[in-house]
Amino acid sequence: MPRIQVDTKELKAFGKALRTADKEIRTELFKAVQSATKPIKEEIKAEAIRTLPERGGLGTWVSKIGIRTRQAFSGRNVGITITGTLNNKAKAAGRGRGRRKAKTFGKVADLRAINRGRVMHPVFGKGPMVGPQMVRAGFWNRPLETLTAVRAQKEIQDAMKRAVAQIAARVRSAA
Repeated sequence: MPRIQVDTKELKAFGKALRTADKEIRTELFKAVQSATKPIKEEIKAEAIRTLPERGGLGTWVSKIGIRTRQAFSGRNVGITITGTLNNKAKAAGRGRGRRKAKTFGKVADLRAINRGRVMHPVFGKGPMVGPQMVRAGFWNRPLETLTAVRAQKEIQDAMKRAVAQIAARVRSAA
């Protein structure tokens, strides 16, 4: 998965300062990160529809996954992570599709395997599971390497700089 590298010492120091900062500064930063990552989430869903097979509804089904942004500025796993999980819409869309219950497609999706280009799915008359079917890999990775992701990274860095400036201003005014 594509990752953005940051100096962890600086990020941990930022997290420590953020913990002691006012609630308004934290809220503003968290909202800025959420709004910066929103276009990436939409692009991931659009990429799933665009690249995964239309026949059988895999692209549509995968595009209904829930994508969330996890923010952690302190602790062990410092960073901003975009993760995908099945939400109720995707579960319901998959459950109504088949004649038998599927173990992967329709109930539980292995999004990492689909991103690698491998899908296990049920086929009528061929037993409970058939596969793996090979599909175009990278529905998740490609949007993270586009100009939208670069813009999001810049917006997040700018929001962090604003938060640092606000924290520093509050510390100076308190002294």
